[in-house]
Amino acid sequence: MIMLNHNLRIFIRVAEKGSITETANELYISQPAVSKAIKILEDELNLKLFHRDKRKGLILTDIGHEILILARQMEKTENRMYQAAFRSNNFIGGKVRIASMPILTSVILSEVFYRFHKLYPYVSIELIEGSSMDIRKAIEEHQVDLGIFSAPFDTLDYQLLFTDRMIAVGTSEMLTDPVLDLNIEPERFIFCQAGHETAMELLKAKNVKISQSFIV
Repeated sequence: MIMLNHNLRIFIRVAEKGSITETANELYISQPAVSKAIKILEDELNLKLFHRDKRKGLILTDIGHEILILARQMEKTENRMYQAAFRSNNFIGGKVRIASMPILTSVILSEVFYRFHKLYPYVSIELIEGSSMDIRKAIEEHQVDLGIFSAPFDTLDYQLLFTDRMIAVGTSEMLTDPVLDLNIEPERFIFCQAGHETAMELLKAKNVKISQSFIV
């Protein structure tokens, strides 16, 4: 897309410089090439664009000044068109649907959302919060674009963000052994709401049977 032809571009520079020599040096072309461009443009328009003055150099004629104004308007319009095209080609917008556990939203996503909005102000974020199982279901049913939840992931495509430990709180007798046997009175354990489903899934995978549990 080129609105201004080569000769018009050279004409604008010559009009601003008032010198064929300076224009040639600025555009890194020969002086004859500059003179030829002006001559071709004058022939096309059937107009005299410049007067030659021995002391002042090239001076625009009245019609030459009018043509210069129009050429500058065309140049400005062309620049705006390229800017609009650039914004369109590099525009990132739309909506991202994210599912997250409440604890992960407050710990991780609050800062991530702030930085993301600064980088991509035209992208809106739709946040759905729920348990790990809720998030997994939302992903499998394509209700969200991505989810942030605790393991297990099984067949889902995933990227590990970080690892964390589960803390066990109990009596001194229970915790004397560095290896905690969950098969011993498993009903005595209390799980935190965040991540309890993951714990249950892992215990189930290890054939640890829990008839009842407390969730806080």
